[in-house]
Amino acid sequence: PKQLLTVRGRDRDNRPILVYMSRHHQESTSSSDNNNAFDTEAFVLTRLYVLERATAVVEFLSAGANETITGLFRTGGYQQAHMPPLAAIKTVVTVLQSNYPERLEKFILLDPPFWMRSLYMILRLFLDDDTANKIMMVSSSGDDAGAELLAELVSNDQAMPFMVPDGELTSPIDP
Repeated sequence: PKQLLTVRGRDRDNRPILVYMSRHHQESTSSSDNNNAFDTEAFVLTRLYVLERATAVVEFLSAGANETITGLFRTGGYQQAHMPPLAAIKTVVTVLQSNYPERLEKFILLDPPFWMRSLYMILRLFLDDDTANKIMMVSSSGDDAGAELLAELVSNDQAMPFMVPDGELTSPIDP
């Protein structure tokens, strides 16, 4: 499946931004044939590889003083059909919790659909306050305070145009 996951730009505190654009996922269905075709190992290894790249960038930029990164999940066009199998997600979460604790400074969900916002409001009740405060739901349309907050986190010269209206990182990304 095509999955656009890349390290692109830095936030204002010089942390790399790990950008994930889910709309490039191969659509899956509930049929067992499609789920068997999904390569969970490749899914997990891809995320670990890109996370290691982001970690190397932050350690280089901060001369080892900082180990945290910023994650951005561009949810535009996201549908349940784009979601990888739950087993793959669970494996990634387990590996990240075990091997990369406290690496995440902020996690931004950009333009989440209503159902995702609703689900998060329920899940937030079960999250530790420190973890919940790392997660931001942001609209890129500028209709809410989230867009201003995103502009405060990322400068124009380090943002892609879908992040902030005047984002200057415009070179193409090959999915």
